[in-house]
Amino acid sequence: MAVHHGIRRGAAALALALSGALLLSSCSPDAGLVPAAAHPEPPRVSGEYALALPAPTAALLPADVVAPSDRAIAENLYAQLVTVDTEGAVSADLAEWIRSEDRQTYEIRVARDHKFADGEAITAESFVAAWREAAAEKNHHPAAYVFADIRGFGFEPGSELTGLTVLDEYTFRVELTRPVFDFVYRLSQLAFSPLPSEALKDPAAFARAPRGNGPFIVEPTPDSGALTLLANENYRGPRPPAQKRIIVDVAEGPEAALAAIEAGTVSAAIPVPDRSLETLVIPRRLEHFDGEEGRLRRAAISLALDREALSAQIEDSIATPATSFTVPGSVAGNPLADLLPEAENPLRHDPERAAALWREADALNPWSGTLTLAVNRDGGHAGWGTAAAAQIGQALGINAEAQVLDNFLGLRAGINDRSRPSAFRVGWGVDYPAAADVLDAQYSTGGPSNDGNYSEPALDEALRELGQAPDLGAATAAADRAQKILARDLPAVPLWVRAPHVLLAPGAAEVPVGWNGTPRLDLIGAPATGAK
Repeated sequence: MAVHHGIRRGAAALALALSGALLLSSCSPDAGLVPAAAHPEPPRVSGEYALALPAPTAALLPADVVAPSDRAIAENLYAQLVTVDTEGAVSADLAEWIRSEDRQTYEIRVARDHKFADGEAITAESFVAAWREAAAEKNHHPAAYVFADIRGFGFEPGSELTGLTVLDEYTFRVELTRPVFDFVYRLSQLAFSPLPSEALKDPAAFARAPRGNGPFIVEPTPDSGALTLLANENYRGPRPPAQKRIIVDVAEGPEAALAAIEAGTVSAAIPVPDRSLETLVIPRRLEHFDGEEGRLRRAAISLALDREALSAQIEDSIATPATSFTVPGSVAGNPLADLLPEAENPLRHDPERAAALWREADALNPWSGTLTLAVNRDGGHAGWGTAAAAQIGQALGINAEAQVLDNFLGLRAGINDRSRPSAFRVGWGVDYPAAADVLDAQYSTGGPSNDGNYSEPALDEALRELGQAPDLGAATAAADRAQKILARDLPAVPLWVRAPHVLLAPGAAEVPVGWNGTPRLDLIGAPATGAK
């Protein structure tokens, strides 16, 4: 379910309605303010639940969490100013209100009476101090990039967030370097969590058994390979846990996950706890892929792929053929079928048209060599990579092959230094439910995840308009223009969206997953009351 903006202009400030809670109020703190919904007392049950997940790879501090296996745990340990439900709707969590007149300067009021697990009150300073620590270059946090639009952010030594100001005990100001239409949505990301004083004094010690402000805390246990999560008795947010104790065991890959279920040691297992958009990047720097020739060849490759057949070969996730350059349910993200005539949609399967386009490219510059697709074996990509190369080769009448690398790190090494002499797969794990999450990061000039070094001034202008959009209509129009440009250039060929495949033991309670694929441990065994 997409989130819709309600915008009011005039003397009053910009107003943004999120899932019924008015988060952006008028200029006067008392004028027209509708507080966030009251948070109920958490229900408790006496049982416990065991599930298997891939092992965490980093410290469970908000700004250290990037990998899906880490996020699967950490998102249940922390809460942010806003929260996203299982359908992608955004609503208030720790925020009493958020307001802005220009989408560049925001004032935020933290709701009172929220506490960390150790009893410390959550205040404006809890956010400001945590964000500054997370963004500081000297601390080298992998998720620091989420603060890039806040004034003062930089990768240079000594840089710090100067755009954060504590106004009173529960209110602070955020100054951005540019207007950002979806900033409130971005605040749902894990790195925007507050932290207690003990975490800032000794992050390493805190990370060994985090006691944050989310539904669960980590119980200190010997290094047994399993984690024990306990319901946080001080949690008063919209995600009350329905289990007292969650035992998280380790299972790497679908075979180990299934074995854990069959052995009866866990009730559920999730091999890949992530929702991601899979693409095939074909950089312009490759021979035959620049200019008009490159556009024709990328379109031909896209049309040659039978996404339905390929996605059926993915065993560790539920894969659905891509319909756009964004993820379904993203704010301002429309499917290409709604934007283009069917004959112009590059995501359809049309091998005859693919062959015709390839011949047009040959007329400009005859093809030579072998088309190579680089994928990593450890993510379960070898099968579909080999099948995709076969489909392309058959449709276009060329030699095409998959280069199957042993692991993800080996694949990324050649991508990061721009030395990989082939097309390659990229998986983008969704961060927040807005189209810009994918479009800006992956396709803007110099974007942090623009692995193909794509640069197109018209796209940059559309993304600039998206960021400065005054309302949802303008944002959607800008995102639509951006997607039409991407459909023409195809710097990356969308393949499918992967969602978690949850394995359940007979009779076990289901494990709901969030919009981004993270398991919602708070909802395990929860009454069917419409909680999301």
